[in-house]
Amino acid sequence: MEKGLDSVWRFIRNTSVWLKNPAVVDEHFVPTLGLELEPYIQRGNTTGVHHLIRYQWTLDMLSNLKSVRTLLDIACGSGYGSFMIAGNFPAIRVTGADYDHAVVERAQKTYRLPNLSFHYGDAASWDETIGPMVFDCITCFDTIEHIAARELAMENLVNHLSEDGYVFFSTPCGWSSNNLNPKWQYHKLASVIG
Repeated sequence: MEKGLDSVWRFIRNTSVWLKNPAVVDEHFVPTLGLELEPYIQRGNTTGVHHLIRYQWTLDMLSNLKSVRTLLDIACGSGYGSFMIAGNFPAIRVTGADYDHAVVERAQKTYRLPNLSFHYGDAASWDETIGPMVFDCITCFDTIEHIAARELAMENLVNHLSEDGYVFFSTPCGWSSNNLNPKWQYHKLASVIG
């Protein structure tokens, strides 16, 4: 795994242009070249690398965490990442949740494993859509920038994490100041507390 990640980071450093990818349906990435990084690297498909690398990292991290029995992949999109985790860790009960009913239905039809389920869920309306369950690990990848009520979503992550739990989190919007005019239609304006 380490050698593969080194080549991915080298690829990302040497690529200055993020390609538009026809494998993004609505706002959800669909891994048309499979679930391995190498085909995306070979084709210069930075969108694929960007989306798969975080789940490859998650697999690596989870291999060192024996206490994780339940995992929520919030904003799971097309479900490929939830499937990767469940397939590599059959002892972990993986729940993929997304606010888009249609994408949840597609994930349920596409990815099936005994320890995997997909449900409608909204990080900003957690109790009403996901419920009171607490998870040992929550993945939240490139999600927060899609939510107007970011503080509420972050509070919900913390409130539904076990005492010794883990959050794996990423955002492509790591600016040093608030960006109140996001360029992609699915990225929401940040709420400002003044």
